[in-house]
Amino acid sequence: MDNWVFWSGLFSLEPITTNEDRVVDIETLRSETQRDIDDITRLMNSGQPIDPRIEELVGTRLPLWREAAEAGVPGAQWLMGCCCEEGIGVPQDVTEAVRWYRLAAEAGEPRAQTHLGTCYDQGTGVEPNRAEALRWFRIAAERGFPWAQNSLGLVYALGEGDQRDPVEAARWFRAAAEQGFSTAQHNLGLACKYGDGVRADDVEAVRWFRKSAEQGDSDSQAYLGLAYIFGKGVETDLATAARWFRKSAEQGNAAGQCYLGLACMRGDGVPVDAVEGARWFRAAAEQGHAEAQCHLGMAYKQGDGVEQDSREALRWYRRAARQGNTDAQCNLGLAYVRGEGVERDPEQGIRWFRRAARAGDPDGQCYLGVAYMHGDGVEEDPVKAVRWYRRAARQGNPHAQRYLAVAYEAGLGVEKDPEQAIRWYLRAARQGDVDSMRYLGQAHEFGEGTEPDEAQALRWYRRAARAGDDLSKQVVKELTAPPTPPEDQPVTVEVRMKLAGDGFPSEEELELRNHLEDMLMEEEVGEFYGAGGGRGEMDVALGVDDFPQAVRQIRRMLHQLGMLDISVIEQIDSERLE
Repeated sequence: MDNWVFWSGLFSLEPITTNEDRVVDIETLRSETQRDIDDITRLMNSGQPIDPRIEELVGTRLPLWREAAEAGVPGAQWLMGCCCEEGIGVPQDVTEAVRWYRLAAEAGEPRAQTHLGTCYDQGTGVEPNRAEALRWFRIAAERGFPWAQNSLGLVYALGEGDQRDPVEAARWFRAAAEQGFSTAQHNLGLACKYGDGVRADDVEAVRWFRKSAEQGDSDSQAYLGLAYIFGKGVETDLATAARWFRKSAEQGNAAGQCYLGLACMRGDGVPVDAVEGARWFRAAAEQGHAEAQCHLGMAYKQGDGVEQDSREALRWYRRAARQGNTDAQCNLGLAYVRGEGVERDPEQGIRWFRRAARAGDPDGQCYLGVAYMHGDGVEEDPVKAVRWYRRAARQGNPHAQRYLAVAYEAGLGVEKDPEQAIRWYLRAARQGDVDSMRYLGQAHEFGEGTEPDEAQALRWYRRAARAGDDLSKQVVKELTAPPTPPEDQPVTVEVRMKLAGDGFPSEEELELRNHLEDMLMEEEVGEFYGAGGGRGEMDVALGVDDFPQAVRQIRRMLHQLGMLDISVIEQIDSERLE
């Protein structure tokens, strides 16, 4: 008997014969196909990819799907569209895919309506048409199909200009999320995290990320890990963070791999393991993850978990920088400025700093300011330097805040203003900048931009000393020296000054020491014993009756000469002078 297909409508019960002379009616075809559709839809509704399951089934089920599709079964037409679009079991043909999707969509098949909307949204097999995409997504979404609801939300979330509607996007994400669609749960978590279309709420964001993560969504697993790292919406828990990062990473998620690499490098919730950290960085970097590429570059620069290799570091920095990663752009700029892994080329370094700075990166802005202040790779321009320092400082960059303070203190590129200098030193010091703490100590000690206040000076010197600053440790020692006991002979004091180089004093350095000697004698600080100088340092020795008072006088003189930070004042045994 010849094969024939009776196209009499969706509910026809007319017989169909196969080439094995098997008689099958449309309801049987529909029932057989529906089992596959239900299986695939379960994956779809949980937000998982469906192509792998279709590939598993197509070897034995494709003839059935084709027969049912040609008989007018909408679900089978949708399956044939999926096969044609991805080239699963049939030659890839996106135009044919759209034909099948349209047949099924017009018969009311929500999966096909969603796929057809995606084709119009992305221009697959048809000209891009946002209105048509919205129309098909909305038809399926209003029937309660979660995949379409999520897709409709994405169109509103990602639209440009007036076409973007975050409130409408969040409404559709919620509709799908409440049906358990994991991708929509993730998208709703993002909306809650960033306050996009809904009120920003870290706790609510974590709730939706967790629902999605527990269904296996690797993006949500990575975001949930970050929430535990930073204590956003949950209590900080590094071990739990690392557990979620690992779940994400082991699914091949590049972000999860990058964050697990960081956890291994830092020992956040897992034992420190630089080799393991570098391995995860590489896994993510080879997928094109820019942040991981930058971290892998830093691992090569420092030899953490890999053999130190400045050229390899440069290669990974460059890959990340070309993707717009501003940390990598700054690191690449520094490599060119310093000649690390590449021939020194300050102008090339400035190009990368400028890219980062124009993207709003405070480190790039600070580095560009330094270049303008010192004329390295660009023409020296203190005014431009201050402009870039200020941009970075306002974003909270502590180094830029200190450099801006120095500019105000010295009148470089801006009118001299000691009080403004104090304000910026304070901002930097409160962020832990040790040099700024020491400078605040000096400001209070010598009354620059504020009233002299030895107690405040000591407070800042002690903070800097506790942070590990050796100069401040010495200052605290000098300023808290016990009173000199009455003796017949004066106390011997030595002032040692480190040289700029490692050789013998230059003419400029000797001239500075001579100025110090003159000031000591003019103010009659004590009995002048003499001065000397050898490789690496110069010194001045004198006898004083009151050591603590002498220290204060000498420190003031050294400060005026700009020698305070290279000098040590200490009481010594007179026999050392003989």
